[in-house]
Amino acid sequence: MAQQTAASVGQLRALIFRLTSTPPKQLPGVAAQIAGSIWSCRDLLSSPSDAKQAGDASTTVHRFKTQLSTLLQDRTVEGRWAAIVLLKATIEAGGSEVLAKSNPWVRNLLGILKKPDPPTTRNLAVITLTRIFVLTWDHSNLVREITTPALTAFVPTCLANLENKRCSTSEFQNILEAFATLLPRHPTIFRTNESKLRSILTRVLSATTSDPNTSFHYTEAQRDAAHRVYVLLHHCTPKQGASEKWDATLRSVVHATHSTCDRIFRAVQEHWQSGAGIESSVPAHLRASGNVESESADAAGFGPWKGIHAGAERTVSLLGLLQSHLATATTSNVSIRVGLVSDLLSRLFAISAPSSGKQENVKLNNQITKDEREALFADLPKIHVAAIQLASTMLKRLRRAASSWTQNLFDQAIALFISGGTHVDVRKNLYQLLALIIDRIGPSLSRDEVAELDQAVKSCCEEILPKVDMAAHTTSKSNGTASGVKQNLGLVDSGMSSTHPADFSDVQEVARELLRTFLERVDSACIPPKLRANIDRTAVLSNEKALVLASIMNPPKKSQDARVRASLLPILARQFGRDPEAEALLRPRMPPIFTRTNGRRENEVDEPESRADGQDVMDVEEGAAAAPGMLDMLIGASESNLDEQDATPADSIEAEEDRISSSKRRADEDAVTTPPAKRIRASPIAESLMPDSMQTLPGPDPATHHSAIPETVVGEAQSQPAAAAQESVVITGEGSAEDINDDDDDDSDMELPPLTMEPDTDPEGEDEEE
Repeated sequence: MAQQTAASVGQLRALIFRLTSTPPKQLPGVAAQIAGSIWSCRDLLSSPSDAKQAGDASTTVHRFKTQLSTLLQDRTVEGRWAAIVLLKATIEAGGSEVLAKSNPWVRNLLGILKKPDPPTTRNLAVITLTRIFVLTWDHSNLVREITTPALTAFVPTCLANLENKRCSTSEFQNILEAFATLLPRHPTIFRTNESKLRSILTRVLSATTSDPNTSFHYTEAQRDAAHRVYVLLHHCTPKQGASEKWDATLRSVVHATHSTCDRIFRAVQEHWQSGAGIESSVPAHLRASGNVESESADAAGFGPWKGIHAGAERTVSLLGLLQSHLATATTSNVSIRVGLVSDLLSRLFAISAPSSGKQENVKLNNQITKDEREALFADLPKIHVAAIQLASTMLKRLRRAASSWTQNLFDQAIALFISGGTHVDVRKNLYQLLALIIDRIGPSLSRDEVAELDQAVKSCCEEILPKVDMAAHTTSKSNGTASGVKQNLGLVDSGMSSTHPADFSDVQEVARELLRTFLERVDSACIPPKLRANIDRTAVLSNEKALVLASIMNPPKKSQDARVRASLLPILARQFGRDPEAEALLRPRMPPIFTRTNGRRENEVDEPESRADGQDVMDVEEGAAAAPGMLDMLIGASESNLDEQDATPADSIEAEEDRISSSKRRADEDAVTTPPAKRIRASPIAESLMPDSMQTLPGPDPATHHSAIPETVVGEAQSQPAAAAQESVVITGEGSAEDINDDDDDDSDMELPPLTMEPDTDPEGEDEEE
């Protein structure tokens, strides 16, 4: 511990020397490296004051903190910028010990926010102060001493910076992000500034790009942060009225969206009827008169707008605010009015643009000009995208609680895909929505409902399949002669495309997810065979392992006999054979893998038994090797008997030769007409399973030869010639002696002896008698 403390002291002293020796103008270049080195000194910085040594350690820490305080008050912008970076790293490394003494630093940071420093410096100050406030939440005394006094000055200072023209985009967004983090934990401090904050948020959410009076334009990230802060303002309501305020805000936003739709949808005749009691804000006889505009603030408090494009942007902003209501967490329980939101979505999904010049799915209002209708249809995909994202957020938030509404949403999504699926953003978000719906109700879909997904699934397959440029191939094939002449003249280009294709990787990703969910959740018996074949073809050609696995896990079935068809398992084994998923499917039951411990396997329990088994194997191998020698010994004994019988009469020899030749002819005829018996190879498993039968045999090959030689040959070895022994081997063993010797060369083979009804003999006893 002492050595570690000494090393930290030395490293911290080196950091102090570098800070003091580097000019302030050059500190931003080395601030990141110094901040990374501070983490190595965290043990020294986080140790209590009484635990530090009275000498070098406490002095070094004090010098380092003093140097940071000096840099925070430096006259140069570079010095203050580097001091904020090092201060944040020091507080995170030191923990509560450094945090408890950070009150002077907090005051200096608040002073920097009020100075006309560059936006990057103020941005870092906002991030550092927010981090300090969050770290004090675990210590109530630090909240009272640091957070409450500092936050009272922090909120109005940040609001003043938001209204300042020198506020940059990143600073604006970081201030809103800081408010979204701090507001739920400190609502009473924000309550005094609620009206000013609400007016700023309303200005951000009401701004449109087509409004000439708008002096500020906000990014999508800034709008998202403003949505979340606007939803969190209900925490500032006193006397436990946060839940009622949240519900009232949701209702007002829904009514404001309907009011905007009443004006921008006047170019078409709507057949939608509200099921939640929503009434039109514009009388029917006044809809076609005047311009498309809102002259006053709506129910949500947003300002007026003018023009079809401004109305579409306002609708998208209100739908994003509804999505933030569902996605942002609250500290109190709230009641979501699903019927109110689903009624709004039904109205938005019912409006669609005419497809391919046909107007069968929509009825136009002839009182509205063509320019206004075309402007509405041009902005309609943006509204549909916002509505689809709202529906997806509601499904994710409610989960199983939205089961009663999911079926209706499924029908609306299918109808919207048929009418507006040509737009890339609409198609992408519909893929995500359909994947969520199928994941919820996929197993309960009927055959007709699955057939409705045919167009969406085929579109996913087209998204995933690799694109092949067939235009050049078709042109060259149809104009072969002209192309040949131009090529000879050097007038044909290289065939490479001069344009860069658009990147739709995000669309392909959600299309893969929809296909995978479709294969996993939908009953395979309900999927049409052609559609299933198209999906399997796409999975193979695109080399998608997830789709191949999903197809294998849910194989296709016939509707009549429910027999399983061909599977993609061989393709999975060939392309992804080394992956663990493929291994689990190919070999689901693996044998136990024994690990060796101290030079011995875990299954080696009884060593003498294994040694005895090894001895049996050696005996069998020795018997197999000795079998050819026994046969040679028998033949040699027969030849010696022939030498001793040289005095035999000639007539008896001729008669014996005639008998042997006739026996050979009969043996040859039997060998031609009768097929040879197939050799049975015994394995070690067979020996272990049949120990009794194996113990009765003296050995594999000797037993074969003893059974192949009849008793007459062994018993009359002194009186018969070698030809008789050869004859007996040929007749009984159904093969020549050379074949037997060739078979005996394979030590691993063992021939089972043929079963005979002759009385048992003891050849070894006869040999001993001889």
